[in-house]
Amino acid sequence: MKGGFDAMTINDAIEFLYANESSSSYGVGMASSFGSTSRSGNSENRNIITSKNSFNNKFDLHGVTYDDALSLDIIIYNLDGTYIDSAKERSLKKWLLKNNYNWLQFDQPDLDNLQYHCIANSCEMLDVGSYSGGMKISFVCSEPWAFSELKKKTYTTVSGALNFSLNSVIDFDEYIIYPQIEINCLTSGTCSVKNNTTNETMTFTGCSIGETIMIDCASDKLKTSLGTVIIDRWNKNGVSLIEGNNSFTLTGGFKLIMQYRDPIRVGA
Repeated sequence: MKGGFDAMTINDAIEFLYANESSSSYGVGMASSFGSTSRSGNSENRNIITSKNSFNNKFDLHGVTYDDALSLDIIIYNLDGTYIDSAKERSLKKWLLKNNYNWLQFDQPDLDNLQYHCIANSCEMLDVGSYSGGMKISFVCSEPWAFSELKKKTYTTVSGALNFSLNSVIDFDEYIIYPQIEINCLTSGTCSVKNNTTNETMTFTGCSIGETIMIDCASDKLKTSLGTVIIDRWNKNGVSLIEGNNSFTLTGGFKLIMQYRDPIRVGA
């Protein structure tokens, strides 16, 4: 990304990344404004689930859900001021209209460190006269919100125990983050990760020096570098992060690598 926002004006093109490729490598930028089109949407629509209480006129609240994922539109154009010809249109569509979710990130101050996990669902050429002056791409995200950049925390215990605190700032009430965890065993025996705040303890027994254990706490998918069956050595628990201070205790000799993303309430 280019950085250096001090010289940016409202009419400057914005650089962006999608699927690990930069817009500048294609010679295009995103229009900073175009009519009423928004990059992130401005309304948050939630489904409030209630039922009428049989004994009074109160509607009891059962929960809140999102019926739709976050969607956003962007408009791009050639940085050199030329029209988008048919060959350029094909190359841009190959880049932006992937068949799976990818990360989208904009290089502008108010969207710094903000990433959308999305897939394009439509593409429209914008004509100036009989020539294509720009391209509008509509994206649909995998969730009703955006995310922070990938956060990676590393902690090591070699004396049998380590205590640390991890503070999470979350835009939503009662949101739970399920991290991806990697355990690199430095000693043999039992490795334990406990979040004292949530009272969750994840334990692996029979660990070997040099073994690497990986677990996705959101899906409970796990594997070991030894290529053996590990499920019988696992206590079937994961750990999570909640808003505020999370107090952890590591027991055993290992290096812990924890990766996660914070949900960001932008246009959700």
